[in-house]
Amino acid sequence: MAWPSQPGLTSRGFPEHQSLSASLQTASECLLQGSRSPFDSLTILASLRKSDDGTYFDMGLAERIDKDLLQRTLATLHTEVFHDWLKTSLDRQKNAVEKHLRGADLASDGSSAHSFERYIPASAESPERHLFEADLAIILMLLRAQNIYRKAVQPLRASRLRSER
Repeated sequence: MAWPSQPGLTSRGFPEHQSLSASLQTASECLLQGSRSPFDSLTILASLRKSDDGTYFDMGLAERIDKDLLQRTLATLHTEVFHDWLKTSLDRQKNAVEKHLRGADLASDGSSAHSFERYIPASAESPERHLFEADLAIILMLLRAQNIYRKAVQPLRASRLRSER
């Protein structure tokens, strides 16, 4: 599609001097506005990253942000959100992962920390990767134990209710 020629715009309609901070603002507004937690945001950003070459793509943003700047923008945003996630308390992380698994209709006993590997940005340092994986392993273990407890307690509650009638 040819863009109308306007002063300050390239032939594809991009501002001539797009800045990283402006494109971060645009990407954040477009992609993460409805996110309830950093984990939701991580899920969105991880879904935009191709597994074969690690590049990011979003059709809507590709129409508004130059290709090279889009890569830098989404990689930077992914790293920022990842760091926010690492700063989140384990209890809040657990609640966010639980909501995600429930919302995605995934069983927490079938997930592993390895299945969330794509949530880690390429720029993450080794200690950050290990912290993410360790936190996630603990969270998934807690959720499995919680599910086992619920499954064990439900029949007991049901039998107690029947005996009270």
